[in-house]
Formats: sequence, C-alpha cells, structure tokens
Amino acid sequence: MGATWSFTKTFVAGAVLLASELNTLQSDVTNNFTPAGMDDASANATAMKVTADPGEVGTESLATSLTGELQRLRNAIKEINGQVQWYTTPLARYHDFSRAEFARVDDENITISPASYWCKDKFCWWNATLTSTDLTGITSDWVYLYLDYSAITSGTEITNAELIWSVDEPSWNDEYKSWIRTSTNTDDRCIFAVRTDGTDDILEFFHGNDFVVYGDYISATLEDSTPSNTFSDVTFIVPSFVSKVKAFVYCTWIDTNSFVSWRTKGSIASTGGMVIGYVHSDSTASVIVSDFITNSSQVIEIKYDNASAGNTISSGVHGWYFPVGM
Repeated sequence: MGATWSFTKTFVAGAVLLASELNTLQSDVTNNFTPAGMDDASANATAMKVTADPGEVGTESLATSLTGELQRLRNAIKEINGQVQWYTTPLARYHDFSRAEFARVDDENITISPASYWCKDKFCWWNATLTSTDLTGITSDWVYLYLDYSAITSGTEITNAELIWSVDEPSWNDEYKSWIRTSTNTDDRCIFAVRTDGTDDILEFFHGNDFVVYGDYISATLEDSTPSNTFSDVTFIVPSFVSKVKAFVYCTWIDTNSFVSWRTKGSIASTGGMVIGYVHSDSTASVIVSDFITNSSQVIEIKYDNASAGNTISSGVHGWYFPVGM
C-alpha cells in the first residue's frame, strides 16, 4: 500500500533547491493525502479476500498497519454478511428472519416450511419445504428438532441433512439468544419439538403462528382429583422450553359453590391467585379453558375456595405457545 500520486518535481544531484519548490512539495503532500490518494490493499483477488479476526472484548488482536485495519473491518463485514466472502451480495431474505411452520406428515416425519434462523454465528435459511429424517428407534416421549451447527455452512441453503432429532432438552442461552442443546453439541439450535406415543410415532399436532395444538388433549397430572382449598401443583405435559400453555380445567361438584383460582408455581401471592371460573351447586360440571403461565418446570397451582368431599377436578393440555427466541 502506497500513494496513487507523485511529486510535481524530480530533483537531480547538484540542483539548486528553491523555497518555492519546497512549498510545492509540501502542497503535493497536503493536497493528495486523501483516501483517493492512498493505494489499495487488493493487488489481486487473493489479496482482496484476506481478512483478520480482531478477536473479542478482552482478547483483541490489534492491527499494526492500515492494511491490518482493513482486513479486520472485512472480517466484521463477513460475519454480519454471513456469506463465504465479505463482499458477496447478501441474500435478499437476509433480514427476513422467520420461524418455520411445522406439519405432521405421518408417524415418523414432519415438514418444515421455508424459514431463516441464526445458529450461533451462522445464518441458516432454506427456500423449499423440508421433510425431516424419520424418528425410527427414538422412544422418548419428547423429541427435539435441532439445527446441526457442525454440519451448517453459513450462507449455504439448509437441507434436511442439517436437521437432527435428539432427546436432549434445550436450555436458553443469553449469548446466542436462542434455545440450544445442553448435554452435547451445545452450539445446535432447537427449533421445534414433537410428542410421541412413547415409541417412535409422532402424535398428531397442528401449528399456526406461535401456537401448537394437539390432535387430542393430553392429561395433566391433575386427573379426577379431590380439589383442595389450598393451592395444589398441576404439571402440564409440554416441551421443556414452554412456559405458556392453553389448557382446560374440568370441575365437578355436589353441594357447594366455589371460585376456581390458579397461579404460577412459585408465585409470591400467598392467597387469591387468578380466578378462572365459578362452580355453582345448581350445576354438575363445568369446563374452563384458559392460557396459563408456568414456571420453568411447566407447573402451575390450582385451588377451590370451597372444597368438599365428592367434588373432582381434572386438567388437560390443548397446546402450547412458542417461547421468545424459538
């Protein structure tokens, strides 16, 4: 890297040096010391592709020349761009981050509509609906769908080969701002989960926007129980990343009127809670459907204000909502 200009005078040995000529030399420098007057750092395509990683906060790699500075800026552009080269035209869909829509095909497979995600520092996208690999041999109740970080080339369209099933439950990662695997391959990003029948058959579900509804409701841990006038735990059967659930509470009673209330497990409200229904002695049963916010273990608490022997209470899950970051 040098200058793109030259001095207006060339001196020879023995020449008389005039003040005006020195002033002209000084003007040459000040007038041409501009970005346009600096040479490039791309003598050829190979040099144009060179980048340098500036490191992270606390582990910085300092440039020792303007070329080094430019190479570090190229690296930053490349990471933002998500393409093979820093100057490659970004994808038109690059800023259109969108969750896929998932649909059950049969007992073993689901389809995943076109979508785009970040998987750690790799931008992932696909323009055609994908069909997952099947679940043959996976016998867990819940199976999670991940983007396989190690198999992904940033900026290259995803195929079903980069989607993997795992029984590993994800957890939230603040740095990646997404749900990732926790036991192995902790850069893999979770994008969905399916419920099975305990073998490798996927139970029926339907997905629209941020809500997934089951084909048949799934009973919660509260099933034909005798209600209590103190808060009792109810565990919903949903994926481990879920905290918002749509469920029903089915109440029967014999001889008493009562409010039915709920609260998130761990709530500091010692009494009251949120009233979701009223049981009247002139009727025999009531079904209450509501959205519930659970704790991290998918647990809420429910109570009758007036509970008596012979009354029963049951609950079941209709579906669940996607959490932030999925």
